[in-house]
Formats: sequence, structure tokens, C-alpha cells
Amino acid sequence: LCPGVFLVMSGAVSLYRASSDGVEQIVRIVHRGECFECAAVFDKGPNPTSAQALEATNLYLIPAETFRSVLGTEPQALLTILPILSSRLRSLLNMVDDFSFLSAYSRLAKLLYQLGEWQEETLVVSPSLLLNQQHLACMLGCSRQAVNNSLRKLASKKIIRMERRRIIILKPEALRETIYPEIIRW
Repeated sequence: LCPGVFLVMSGAVSLYRASSDGVEQIVRIVHRGECFECAAVFDKGPNPTSAQALEATNLYLIPAETFRSVLGTEPQALLTILPILSSRLRSLLNMVDDFSFLSAYSRLAKLLYQLGEWQEETLVVSPSLLLNQQHLACMLGCSRQAVNNSLRKLASKKIIRMERRRIIILKPEALRETIYPEIIRW
């Protein structure tokens, strides 16, 4: 059973699910100041995801009983955690929509756009965390080859540029239009 809620003090953690044949699906990446394993603390069931540090990471464990006790005696704590859980539910529902309605190419474009961070005048995909093509494939529920082909297609259209282990977004609006050519829903 779950020992408690983990709070990321530094670093980043990948939360993933694995199929019986070993195929992984990254559900979420948890960064500094975020927590994980809340569901198992509430329903006392098994953890719905496995966790793996993506870089040197420090975690703080809030024991399950302590966490539940604080939520039971401090209404403000409950009001703090409910929006977090609601946001995660919305995120999972959006993921279901994406898997149902978008191609791997469009899902990659959406992910790159969401991971983009401005560094001076340049929009860089997740500059603080080096994600490789296998990580992206696990996040998108597709093969590494599909990610590679999609990256090459975006690069050939000069929407992105790949530099070693960095992806530079050259045309953010063109990237958005790649996702939903007619209607942008997010």
C-alpha cells in the first residue's frame, strides 16, 4: 500500500503506467513543489502509477495517516488539495481526448507547445529537463520511430529546429495550427 504523499523538493519525477508486455505510458511529470500518490492515500488502494526520477531528485514523504489527519482537521488543506485533484482529472480527460481524436503527429505538436518555455528570445522545449525521444514517445503513447518521423516533419516545415538534445520552437503559431487546423480547443 501507499506509504503517503510524496512532495518533490527538487528535481523531476516521471509517473508512468506499464503494460504487461513492458510498454510504458508517461502520465505526468512532477516538478519541484508538486506532489504525487494522492489517489492511493484517499482510497487506500494500490498506487495507480509507478514513479521514476528523471534527474537527481529530493522527495519529502508525508505519511498517509498524517496527510489524512491534516485534511480531516484543517478545512483549508482540503480546499488546497481539491483544485489540484480536479486539475489532474481534467488533464487525464484531455489525454483521453487526444488519444481518441489526434494523430501522433498532432499529439507531439501539442506536447511540444505545452512544454515550450521562453529563454531570452527563444522558445525552447522543456529546457530544464532533458527529454529524449523515448520519453516523448512514452508521453504520447506511440513509438519512438513515430516521434522521430514527426520531429523530422516539423523540422522540414521549419516549425522547429533540433539542436543536440534541445528542441527550439521557431514558429509557435504554426505549431498550434498543426494540432487543430480549424479549431484550437485549449
